[in-house]
Amino acid sequence: MADFEEQALSSVPTAPKIWKRYVDDTFTILYQGPRSKVKNFLKHLHTQQPTISFTMETENDNTIPFLDTLVIKDSEGRLTTSAYKKPTLISTCLMTHTTLNESDELNAVLSSAYTIDRKISSLNHRLPLRKRSI
Repeated sequence: MADFEEQALSSVPTAPKIWKRYVDDTFTILYQGPRSKVKNFLKHLHTQQPTISFTMETENDNTIPFLDTLVIKDSEGRLTTSAYKKPTLISTCLMTHTTLNESDELNAVLSSAYTIDRKISSLNHRLPLRKRSI
């Protein structure tokens, strides 16, 4: 994927302002312009490698979901994030009567807490957690 990115981004007429990738998801910000520029950028990506297909979501009310976060653009153009849950998400919980030992249960809870803390950048205070294991 890195070779594809290098080729595609170096050959596009107007490079994106931001291009961030996590596995097979990209977060891209293009410079302001007509909607046709966005479609042309997507078309350019598709011509680079026929076996890779891109889909696109555009912002709605200055927000756009990306992975498990909601990216929010404020009136000054700054980006912040908050936790995002897809409408189709089915949450599962770790039951206390599972066959996991106490150490695994604690690590599962701490892992979830670290994930939430890491994904929410707009918190005033970071969660006061320290890594530890039993």
